[in-house]
Amino acid sequence: MKNTLIIFAICFFMFSPKTTSQVTTNKYELEFDKLLAKKSPEYYDVLINILLQFQENLISNNIIENNNYQSYIRLLNRISEDDKLEFDITYDLKGSLEGHVDGLSKAFSTESSLIAQSYLNIHNSKNFLFSQKVSEMAKNGQELNRSTLANLILEVYNEKDFELPLVKLKIFKFLDASSDFIVYTNYGKPDPN
Repeated sequence: MKNTLIIFAICFFMFSPKTTSQVTTNKYELEFDKLLAKKSPEYYDVLINILLQFQENLISNNIIENNNYQSYIRLLNRISEDDKLEFDITYDLKGSLEGHVDGLSKAFSTESSLIAQSYLNIHNSKNFLFSQKVSEMAKNGQELNRSTLANLILEVYNEKDFELPLVKLKIFKFLDASSDFIVYTNYGKPDPN
Protein backbone atom coordinates (compact mmCIF):
# COMPACT_ATOMS: atom_id res chain seq x y z
CA MET A 1 0.00 0.00 0.00
CA LYS A 2 2.81 2.39 0.92
CA ASN A 3 4.60 1.72 -2.39
CA THR A 4 1.38 2.37 -4.30
CA LEU A 5 0.99 5.74 -2.58
CA ILE A 6 4.59 6.69 -3.37
CA ILE A 7 4.17 5.72 -7.04
CA PHE A 8 0.89 7.66 -7.19
CA ALA A 9 2.56 10.73 -5.69
CA ILE A 10 5.45 10.54 -8.16
CA CYS A 11 3.05 10.18 -11.10
CA PHE A 12 0.97 13.09 -9.83
CA PHE A 13 3.97 15.41 -9.73
CA MET A 14 5.33 14.17 -13.06
CA PHE A 15 2.11 14.54 -15.01
CA SER A 16 0.38 17.43 -13.29
CA PRO A 17 0.77 20.90 -14.83
CA LYS A 18 3.41 22.99 -13.14
CA THR A 19 2.55 26.33 -11.67
CA THR A 20 4.18 29.36 -13.23
CA SER A 21 6.49 29.89 -10.28
CA GLN A 22 7.78 26.30 -10.64
CA VAL A 23 8.69 26.63 -14.30
CA THR A 24 10.08 30.14 -14.18
CA THR A 25 13.83 30.67 -14.22
CA ASN A 26 15.82 33.86 -13.90
CA LYS A 27 17.52 33.46 -17.30
CA TYR A 28 16.49 36.99 -18.38
CA GLU A 29 17.87 38.55 -15.21
CA LEU A 30 21.10 36.54 -15.49
CA GLU A 31 21.65 37.50 -19.12
CA PHE A 32 20.87 41.16 -18.50
CA ASP A 33 23.24 41.18 -15.51
CA LYS A 34 26.04 39.82 -17.71
CA LEU A 35 25.27 42.41 -20.39
CA LEU A 36 25.27 45.25 -17.85
CA ALA A 37 28.64 44.16 -16.43
CA LYS A 38 30.08 43.90 -19.96
CA LYS A 39 28.65 47.09 -21.51
CA SER A 40 28.84 49.37 -18.49
CA PRO A 41 31.42 48.06 -16.00
CA GLU A 42 31.78 51.46 -14.29
CA TYR A 43 28.04 51.63 -13.59
CA TYR A 44 28.00 48.00 -12.52
CA ASP A 45 30.75 48.66 -9.95
CA VAL A 46 28.98 51.81 -8.71
CA LEU A 47 25.71 49.88 -8.40
CA ILE A 48 27.40 47.11 -6.39
CA ASN A 49 28.92 49.73 -4.09
CA ILE A 50 25.57 51.51 -3.59
CA LEU A 51 23.88 48.21 -2.78
CA LEU A 52 26.59 47.37 -0.23
CA GLN A 53 26.24 50.79 1.41
CA PHE A 54 22.46 50.46 1.59
CA GLN A 55 22.82 46.99 3.08
CA GLU A 56 25.29 48.28 5.68
CA ASN A 57 22.78 50.97 6.59
CA LEU A 58 20.08 48.34 7.10
CA ILE A 59 22.42 46.40 9.39
CA SER A 60 23.62 49.44 11.35
CA ASN A 61 20.00 50.55 11.91
CA ASN A 62 19.09 47.03 13.14
CA ILE A 63 16.58 46.54 10.33
CA ILE A 64 18.30 43.28 9.38
CA GLU A 65 20.73 41.25 11.48
CA ASN A 66 23.39 40.66 8.84
CA ASN A 67 23.87 40.41 5.09
CA ASN A 68 22.63 36.85 4.64
CA TYR A 69 19.51 36.02 2.68
CA GLN A 70 17.65 34.75 5.75
CA SER A 71 17.82 38.22 7.31
CA TYR A 72 15.97 39.62 4.31
CA ILE A 73 13.44 36.78 4.44
CA ARG A 74 12.70 37.62 8.08
CA LEU A 75 12.30 41.31 7.22
CA LEU A 76 9.98 40.61 4.28
CA ASN A 77 7.95 38.23 6.46
CA ARG A 78 7.58 40.99 9.07
CA ILE A 79 6.40 43.41 6.37
CA SER A 80 3.98 40.80 5.00
CA GLU A 81 2.46 40.46 8.48
CA ASP A 82 2.33 44.22 9.19
CA ASP A 83 1.59 46.55 6.29
CA LYS A 84 2.30 49.57 8.49
CA LEU A 85 5.71 48.40 9.68
CA GLU A 86 8.07 51.36 9.61
CA PHE A 87 11.81 51.53 10.02
CA ASP A 88 14.34 54.29 9.74
CA ILE A 89 16.50 54.06 6.65
CA THR A 90 19.02 56.88 6.62
CA TYR A 91 20.83 55.96 3.40
CA ASP A 92 19.57 57.94 0.40
CA LEU A 93 19.23 55.15 -2.15
CA LYS A 94 17.37 57.27 -4.68
CA GLY A 95 19.90 60.12 -4.42
CA SER A 96 22.83 57.73 -4.69
CA LEU A 97 21.45 56.28 -7.91
CA GLU A 98 20.79 59.66 -9.51
CA GLY A 99 23.52 60.73 -11.86
CA HIS A 100 24.29 57.13 -12.76
CA VAL A 101 21.31 56.49 -15.02
CA ASP A 102 23.45 56.96 -18.12
CA GLY A 103 25.44 53.89 -17.07
CA LEU A 104 22.30 51.79 -17.18
CA SER A 105 21.28 53.24 -20.53
CA LYS A 106 24.67 52.19 -21.99
CA ALA A 107 23.62 48.59 -21.50
CA PHE A 108 20.47 49.10 -23.57
CA SER A 109 21.40 48.11 -27.08
CA THR A 110 20.52 45.65 -29.78
CA GLU A 111 21.88 42.96 -27.47
CA SER A 112 19.48 43.93 -24.67
CA SER A 113 16.60 43.84 -27.17
CA LEU A 114 17.61 40.34 -28.22
CA ILE A 115 17.85 39.24 -24.59
CA ALA A 116 14.40 40.68 -23.90
CA GLN A 117 12.97 39.06 -27.03
CA SER A 118 14.41 35.68 -26.05
CA TYR A 119 13.92 35.61 -22.30
CA LEU A 120 11.42 38.24 -21.12
CA ASN A 121 8.56 35.78 -20.76
CA ILE A 122 6.80 33.67 -18.18
CA HIS A 123 9.34 30.83 -18.44
CA ASN A 124 12.58 32.79 -18.20
CA SER A 125 11.98 35.95 -16.21
CA LYS A 126 11.17 36.37 -12.55
CA ASN A 127 10.49 40.07 -13.19
CA PHE A 128 7.91 39.12 -15.80
CA LEU A 129 6.32 36.63 -13.38
CA PHE A 130 6.24 39.27 -10.62
CA SER A 131 4.53 41.79 -12.91
CA GLN A 132 2.08 39.15 -14.10
CA LYS A 133 1.12 38.25 -10.53
CA VAL A 134 0.62 41.93 -9.65
CA SER A 135 -1.57 42.30 -12.75
CA GLU A 136 -3.63 39.24 -11.80
CA MET A 137 -4.14 40.60 -8.30
CA ALA A 138 -5.29 43.95 -9.65
CA LYS A 139 -7.57 42.26 -12.16
CA ASN A 140 -9.14 40.16 -9.39
CA GLY A 141 -9.68 43.24 -7.22
CA GLN A 142 -7.17 42.21 -4.58
CA GLU A 143 -5.65 44.96 -2.48
CA LEU A 144 -2.08 45.85 -3.38
CA ASN A 145 -0.13 47.12 -0.41
CA ARG A 146 3.28 46.58 1.16
CA SER A 147 2.19 43.30 2.76
CA THR A 148 0.92 41.76 -0.45
CA LEU A 149 3.97 42.96 -2.39
CA ALA A 150 6.29 41.54 0.29
CA ASN A 151 4.47 38.21 -0.05
CA LEU A 152 4.90 38.33 -3.83
CA ILE A 153 8.61 39.07 -3.50
CA LEU A 154 8.93 36.07 -1.17
CA GLU A 155 6.94 33.90 -3.57
CA VAL A 156 8.74 34.85 -6.78
CA TYR A 157 12.37 35.55 -5.91
CA ASN A 158 14.77 33.14 -4.26
CA GLU A 159 18.29 33.33 -2.85
CA LYS A 160 19.95 32.93 -6.27
CA ASP A 161 17.84 35.77 -7.69
CA PHE A 162 18.82 37.98 -4.78
CA GLU A 163 22.49 37.68 -5.74
CA LEU A 164 21.80 39.62 -8.95
CA PRO A 165 22.32 43.36 -8.48
CA LEU A 166 19.23 44.51 -10.38
CA VAL A 167 16.98 42.12 -8.45
CA LYS A 168 18.56 43.23 -5.20
CA LEU A 169 18.04 46.85 -6.25
CA LYS A 170 14.35 46.14 -6.90
CA ILE A 171 13.98 44.68 -3.41
CA PHE A 172 15.93 47.54 -1.83
CA LYS A 173 13.70 50.07 -3.58
CA PHE A 174 10.73 48.23 -2.13
CA LEU A 175 12.23 48.44 1.36
CA ASP A 176 13.07 52.15 1.06
CA ALA A 177 9.82 54.11 1.19
CA SER A 178 11.54 57.20 -0.21
CA SER A 179 12.56 55.33 -3.40
CA ASP A 180 9.08 55.41 -4.92
CA PHE A 181 8.80 51.67 -5.57
CA ILE A 182 6.47 51.60 -8.55
CA VAL A 183 5.08 48.50 -10.18
CA TYR A 184 4.05 48.99 -13.80
CA THR A 185 1.53 46.57 -15.19
CA ASN A 186 -1.08 46.34 -17.90
CA TYR A 187 -4.66 46.13 -16.72
CA GLY A 188 -7.63 45.24 -18.91
CA LYS A 189 -7.85 45.25 -22.66
CA PRO A 190 -6.45 48.11 -24.75
CA ASP A 191 -8.97 50.64 -25.99
CA PRO A 192 -8.83 50.88 -29.81
CA ASN A 193 -10.05 54.52 -29.73
